[in-house]
Amino acid sequence: AATARAAKAGVDVAFHVANAEELPFASESLDGYRAERLYQHLAEPTKALAEARRVLAPGGRILLVDQDWDATLIDSDDKATTRAILRAFADGIANSAVGRQYHRRLGDAGFADVVILAEASISTDWDDYGFLVEMMARGCELRGEVNSALVQAWLEEQRERGRRGRFFMIMTHILATARR
Repeated sequence: AATARAAKAGVDVAFHVANAEELPFASESLDGYRAERLYQHLAEPTKALAEARRVLAPGGRILLVDQDWDATLIDSDDKATTRAILRAFADGIANSAVGRQYHRRLGDAGFADVVILAEASISTDWDDYGFLVEMMARGCELRGEVNSALVQAWLEEQRERGRRGRFFMIMTHILATARR
């Protein structure tokens, strides 16, 4: 699909599917490297960062973007259940706090000029992120990490907030740039 869209737009570009720890590029052959919402799913991001550095030419730039799932906020009357559901969801992601680690990890991997930016993405529309709230609740319930009755009551409260236009969620995204 990406290849077709690029051709339609008249953009000369090649797309590759590869393991982040074994990129199909020669050493020092790329000017830029971008990974968005990837590193949170890697159990060991150190290897992927080393590979990113390997393929970047001297002076090449890296851009990383990930959520910090521990910095997700949802308005609810039941703070304890909200905290438990959010914690369980975050704990189910391989590296849910990788964004806050980017400064250290990029420096340790040999990158220079590391810059970290944080963005709070606010949603008050259930249609935007209700699916994620549903997924959080279902996952927590399936793993048995919070009492099912509490999860269902919490989820119904969130759905009702959505129906009344009172849903409120904040997700924190961390953006990191650096130079090889």
